[in-house]
Amino acid sequence: MCKKTSIIIALMIFMSFSLMAIPPLGLPKLKTPSDNPMTPEKIALGDRLFHDTRFSADQKISCATCHDKNKGFTDNLAVSTGFRGQTGTRNAPTVINSAYMKSMFWDGREPSLERQSLGPPINPVEGGLHSHEPIIKVIQADKKYVKQFKKVFGVTKSNIT
Repeated sequence: MCKKTSIIIALMIFMSFSLMAIPPLGLPKLKTPSDNPMTPEKIALGDRLFHDTRFSADQKISCATCHDKNKGFTDNLAVSTGFRGQTGTRNAPTVINSAYMKSMFWDGREPSLERQSLGPPINPVEGGLHSHEPIIKVIQADKKYVKQFKKVFGVTKSNIT
């Protein structure tokens, strides 16, 4: 998986940290790479990616479907529902404060938020895509995304791959 794809998918998750410019009471300031600081523009891009249903096979599921801000960034279901109404084996954990977590998913199988974010779109039950390519194509074809990525990362339509 290329780094740019990882960035795109990770931003879908990072939108949940739009209020993280000021850390929650009792938590330390988030450590961000010096060459990739958090900015309002990145937060806005992440928010848009997080809510975009075009990143699922039926174009009905977004990250926000299972991580609903009105339900504590979860879905309040015993077992989450995904692509074509399929149900998984677990419920969606909240994404609140996930930037502080040392492992992701209920079973801890992913060590980072960046790696975790790659799974759901291509999970046959969650997003239903067979690869990340459709996500890249949506972003490349969307003039607003191209403009946002260029502003935030210096990425252009031709190098979002």
